[in-house]
Parts: sequence; structure tokens; C-alpha cells
Amino acid sequence: MVESSITLVNSWSEKIKKEGGVAEIKIDSHMRSFSGDVISKACFGSNYAKGQGIFLKLRALQELISKIAFTSTIPGFRYLPTKSNREIWKLGREVQSLIPKVVKERKVATSKKDLLQMILEGAKNSGEPGRGEVTDHFVLDNCKNIYLARYETTAIAASWTLMLLALNLEWQAKVREEVMQLLRGGQYPDADMIRR
Repeated sequence: MVESSITLVNSWSEKIKKEGGVAEIKIDSHMRSFSGDVISKACFGSNYAKGQGIFLKLRALQELISKIAFTSTIPGFRYLPTKSNREIWKLGREVQSLIPKVVKERKVATSKKDLLQMILEGAKNSGEPGRGEVTDHFVLDNCKNIYLARYETTAIAASWTLMLLALNLEWQAKVREEVMQLLRGGQYPDADMIRR
């Protein structure tokens, strides 16, 4: 998380410097990128660049499905080969091919104990012999849930936190003081520091 935070802050600093000391930064895309990077590294052992294709496709899939859900009231409409439905089916197939690649890379790379490793072990331990397809679906569905649920909620929570801090200078000063106390000597935060 520290690496991702440093990258984010450095990109903002560069933009501010480039624009003469004051810049308008629309943080929505930055927060999505940040949360995607943190989740990929923490849960899947990869960086955001590797997971970017999955994030973008899942996001597009989510937006298309939401749009259709609000505009269509015809039962069975999702089975008709409309332009939107074909795009949904295409994105679904692409996601279903990308996630197993990340899982396969993860299996080969290391046996580090992270969320993906726990999902893989759970699928392996709970699966019955000869039911590999069910196990694959279990892993795929859990990975989709992690990417979508944590990605969105983390980005939204971070955006709201920054907005509330920007609106309340007193809170901002208290947070800044607390962070400065924790980071004395220029050291980066670790899990023990964050608990304080």
C-alpha cells in the first residue's frame, strides 16, 4: 500500500509543480487506479498494470448491466442478441479468460499466504474429485467479487475521506499532525504504526 500511495502522491506533486503550484485534480480516476493497485498487490500478488485489463472490463461490464437493468422491463430481455447484450456477453467471456491467467500466474509465482491463495486452498480442499469445473467457477466468481466489491468501495471511501478533509480544515490539521507524529524520521508506515 505504501508503494501505491507514494506513486499517487508523486503524480499529484508533479501535476501541481507543472501547473505552477496550484492544480485542479479530479481524484475519481486516481482513486480507482490507487485502489486497484492496492487490491491487486495485497490480494493477488500482481501490480495494477497486470490487473488493469480486468478492472476496465469489469467496470464496463458493470456499467452496461446497470444501464440495461434500469431501462429494460421486458422479461427475458437479457437473452436477446441486442447490441448491448452482445457487448455484455463479449466482456463476460474476456473477463472469464483474463482472471484464470492471473490465477495461473499466481499459482506458479509463489505460495505466499494472501487472499487469492486462501481462495485457491479453499476451492482445493472443499472440492470433490472430478469436479474441477465447479472449483474453477468458484475461484472465478470469488475473484470477480473481490475485484468489483473492494475496488469500488475502497475508491469511494478514499474519495469521500479526501473530500471531507478538504471541507474541514480543522480535521485536516489534526490528521496531518497525527501522520507527522507517526512518520517521524521519514520512515514509511507499517502495520504496527497504522494500528496506533
